[in-house]
Amino acid sequence: MKNYVQIGSNVGNDYFQKLINDLKEKSNIFLFEPNKVLIKDLTENYLEISKTHNVFIINKGIVVNKSIDKLYVYYQEPNVPNYGLTSIIHRKSYNNVLETIPMETTTFDEFCEEYNIKEIELLMIDTEGYDYEILDSIDIEKIDIKEIMCEHWGCEDDNLDESRNIRTGNNFLYSVIKPKFEKYYSMELVSFDEIPNDVFKKIPR
Repeated sequence: MKNYVQIGSNVGNDYFQKLINDLKEKSNIFLFEPNKVLIKDLTENYLEISKTHNVFIINKGIVVNKSIDKLYVYYQEPNVPNYGLTSIIHRKSYNNVLETIPMETTTFDEFCEEYNIKEIELLMIDTEGYDYEILDSIDIEKIDIKEIMCEHWGCEDDNLDESRNIRTGNNFLYSVIKPKFEKYYSMELVSFDEIPNDVFKKIPR
C-alpha cells in the first residue's frame, strides 16, 4: 500500500488534503501535528477521507534532536492564537510569541521503523522554518521517497539556532539541499499560494 506523509498538518483543508482527495487507490495517510489544540479539527476534516484511506493522525512533532520538546505559539489574526501558527524553532521574524507549549516528539527514522515504511509517494513538510533540518535527517538511501514538497525558509534576521551555521536565501537552498539531493532528485521552485515552494521529484533510473 502506498504511503503519503505530511509533517505539519495543522487542521487540514490544504493542498495536501486536496491531493489525497484525488487519490483513487487506497493508501496510508500519515498526518503529523504536534499542537494538540488542532487535532480535533484535523480529525474532523479527514473523516470522509478515512472512509477510503487508512488515516493516521499523529500528535507529535518530527525532530532531529529529541531534547526539543516545546512549540512556540504565535499570535495570528483573527484572534485565534492557537490556530496553527506554531514553530519548533523561535523565529525572530515572528515577534508575537504568545507562549510555549509542550509537545511529544519522534524522529523521522523512528517513525519509519514503527510503521515499517520503506517507500513514500509524497512527503510534504510545512514546519515554519524547520523543514530543512528534517530533510537533512532523512536517509534517502534507506527510504525511497518519490516526491518531496517543503517550504523555502531563509530570513536575514532569524536566529534559527546559534549552535549551527546559519544560511539564508538561495545559499540556504543550495548549501543544505543540493549536495544531498541532486543525485536523486530534480529540483524546482514554485510560488503558488498554499503550495510549499520547493519541490523535489525523484529522478527516474
